[in-house]
Amino acid sequence: MPAGGRISYQASIEYKGHWAGKVLNRAARYSEHLRAKCRACSVQAQQGGAKKPSLTDAKLASWISWRKVLETCPAHYLSRPDVGYPGLKAQPCSTKVKISELDLARSSHLSEDACRSEYHPMVGRLGGAFAGVLVAATIPAYSLAAPFQYSGLCEASGAAALDATHFAVASDESNTVRIYKRGVPDPVGKVNFEDFIGADKSDLEGAAAVEGRLYWISSHSFNKAGEDKPKRKRFIATDITAGSAGPTLAGAGVSRGDLRNALAIAADVQRSEVNIEGLAAAENGALLVGFRSPQKNGDAIVVEFSNPSEVVNSGETAAKFGTVWTLQLRGLGIRSIELIPGSPQTYLIAAGPAADSQEFALYRWSPSSTVPLAKLDSSSLAGMRPEALFVIPGTSVIQVLSDDGSDECSDESTPERDRHFRSVDIEID
Repeated sequence: MPAGGRISYQASIEYKGHWAGKVLNRAARYSEHLRAKCRACSVQAQQGGAKKPSLTDAKLASWISWRKVLETCPAHYLSRPDVGYPGLKAQPCSTKVKISELDLARSSHLSEDACRSEYHPMVGRLGGAFAGVLVAATIPAYSLAAPFQYSGLCEASGAAALDATHFAVASDESNTVRIYKRGVPDPVGKVNFEDFIGADKSDLEGAAAVEGRLYWISSHSFNKAGEDKPKRKRFIATDITAGSAGPTLAGAGVSRGDLRNALAIAADVQRSEVNIEGLAAAENGALLVGFRSPQKNGDAIVVEFSNPSEVVNSGETAAKFGTVWTLQLRGLGIRSIELIPGSPQTYLIAAGPAADSQEFALYRWSPSSTVPLAKLDSSSLAGMRPEALFVIPGTSVIQVLSDDGSDECSDESTPERDRHFRSVDIEID
């Protein structure tokens, strides 16, 4: 993790150049012109002054159009057009500059031994929606990456990765899970679990991937009318299987017991107040269950679910709950929680209010660390409602999905072709 608990929003491409320029301080003005200028060539900036330009998140955000350049440059080289750029100074590099290629929808950064100019180090974190131009300043690790918009759903609630390029998303308004390919707006598959679950919509809220299996959990809450609906108390397992167009899901098991009573007892809260939204993998096949509400003395609740596999495999085995944690999230509850692979039990948490509002935050939580909880600078997510996050397998990239449900976009009433939700990648060091 970068110092101070910051996270990096970055773009992807592999780039090599013999010349390095200072930061484009008029990026927005030239972005459309640069879009079509992609050829296997060196980068050369002309007519520069020695004044050090600044780079802000707003300017980085203006480079959204560079995504098209990345998608249309098969040689993975970029060059600027033969025009001058105010505020640029061409400087020869002593080494080639390489940006690690993950894929066009993932994150990467400049290598630490990259080029330096006589005015300012050229290397640092490359943030923003492009990675084809060297930057002349160290970019804050929380730099904004362009959100990507997916279609077919408004109210993305629970989600998990199927492999490095596919992920599954559930809405709290249906029991049909949609499968997406990263960077492709429309879903590439759908799996209707109504018959498997035994209900039309179960308010699916949390998902966790464990060794080829995805676990899903309902909110277990009363509905808005105050009714206690059995269909909202579901815990299921689905297995990742091979499909004709990529990975898909097949039903594997359903819990027949009432997890809510046992969860309420474990957390020492009233059963009528339970509202679950977070689910994450843990050690030894266990899961962590995150409460949106209630809270204990203003702190969010996380409960260890010790035997999820046995519960869904038999359907009748009683759930066992272990350790209970309370987290000081400044009055917010758990909206999503995800284990960061390769870490000593470190989790990323999307926190949000118990009620519907725009106050959201990201936290890093390491139960065994001397500094177990750190709030991350998530100001660049303003306007989004993070409801699901998951790690892209084999990378340090976490994909964050926004619940974009509103009066204008509803999974119950809006035509499917008009539904959409946003997604953004963050990179965890």
